[in-house]
Amino acid sequence: MASLPSLLLATLVVAAVALQCAALEVPQCAACEVFAAGKCAPCAAGTFASSSSCEPCAEGTYSLGGACKCDTCGAGTQVVNGTACALCAAGTFSQGAGECQACPAGSIAPSSGATECIECSCGSQPSSDKTGCEPCPPGEYSGKGVCAACPAGTYSSNVGSCACSECGAGTEADSTQTSCQLCQPGTYSLRSGSCQACPEGEYVSSWGATSCDLCGCGYSSTADGTACEMCPPGQYSQDESACTTCPTGSVAPYWGYCECTTCAPGSGSNHAGTECLLCPADRKSTRLNSSHFANL
Repeated sequence: MASLPSLLLATLVVAAVALQCAALEVPQCAACEVFAAGKCAPCAAGTFASSSSCEPCAEGTYSLGGACKCDTCGAGTQVVNGTACALCAAGTFSQGAGECQACPAGSIAPSSGATECIECSCGSQPSSDKTGCEPCPPGEYSGKGVCAACPAGTYSSNVGSCACSECGAGTEADSTQTSCQLCQPGTYSLRSGSCQACPEGEYVSSWGATSCDLCGCGYSSTADGTACEMCPPGQYSQDESACTTCPTGSVAPYWGYCECTTCAPGSGSNHAGTECLLCPADRKSTRLNSSHFANL
């Protein structure tokens, strides 16, 4: 039979083991709470209770604290620090994805909490903060909320233009594309577009021309296309052409020749093409192949 001291010792050992097991046993926490630092407690805002610990909310979701799961923000709002929802600022919108976005090109959101953006009407575009629409300035236009410069040869003189107008024949848009101006002398235009220089051999001396005039044979246009001038000796011209040097064996002795005169057989042209000279005794020429004396 065991002695009293032995029984007392055994009892103490059993009690100590029971106490240790009680210390190691984790209590059953309430829903949406976790056991930490020796006690059950709810998770902080921005986190949620997992099986044994608090986990941060995923991007685009939030919690207010003591949550079993994180929630998404509704349309027109976005998540702030994972702990709350806030209205989208004016000029932005959201459709419930947890993040506000700037309005697309050509559209606006006039007030906070927008779930979609409004397209600006023609003749206008969004302000820099995308909270309102502003009219396009003169020289520009818009069809769908984005102002752009008028195409070449067109203009807009008013603010808020939905389209640009064409300049009439004899005119072109000025450098600011806010009005039309007459074509300068030496230039012309048939229809909308830019004024063009008269072709060689043609001229116009007036403003706002819709066509150029022919200089006629024996003449060519000046460099600026505003007048005609006679072809000099040794050159000729036909209609719609520049003055051209006479072919070898032919001459134009005076100003304003329409065609060159062929030298007679036995003679040829000098270098300037202004005079026919008799061929030297040791050289011959025919009307079809006259000599050309380059040194004369």
